[in-house]
Amino acid sequence: MEWTLEEQNAAIAVLGKIFATFEAGKYIPLPVYEALVKCHARISNELAIFDKDGRIYLIQRKAVPGEPYPDQWHCPGVTYQYKDTVETSFARLIKSELGPEAKFEGDPVCAKMYVSVGESERKSSCLTFLFVMRYIGGEMKSKRGQFFALHDLEELHLVKSHREKVIPYAFEYLRSIKA
Repeated sequence: MEWTLEEQNAAIAVLGKIFATFEAGKYIPLPVYEALVKCHARISNELAIFDKDGRIYLIQRKAVPGEPYPDQWHCPGVTYQYKDTVETSFARLIKSELGPEAKFEGDPVCAKMYVSVGESERKSSCLTFLFVMRYIGGEMKSKRGQFFALHDLEELHLVKSHREKVIPYAFEYLRSIKA
């Protein structure tokens, strides 16, 4: 579904008013609240990092009590926090999972956007932006991360949403830019 510029501007204005209302500690009208609840979703950025050989970088989650997906492999990612922008969320992602020594070619490219409805252990909806970058050198911060060829992924215990969506979409994008 395509949005006109007028529709985009109207949505931005309404969402801005909702945000300002919350910031002021006020309530929004009930019909607006009900519409907002229907579309409420967590928002996350997932980052598929490929090396020059077309291998994808994955990190194995720690087995920490109470944390989802223990010992499962996933692409680096971050859930938006209050007042985040794309830039601030990526800054947190780089700092927490990749580190300042890792070097990449260009800026991240948004390869896909999709919504998952109640598919995670948290059972909430999530609007996911899949970004892709090419790794060109430097040390990655995570000692639990490594690059894998596509054929090596079948043996890994992957986070379900990454096995079913994130990784296939990332390789699909990679094939499309090589074509």
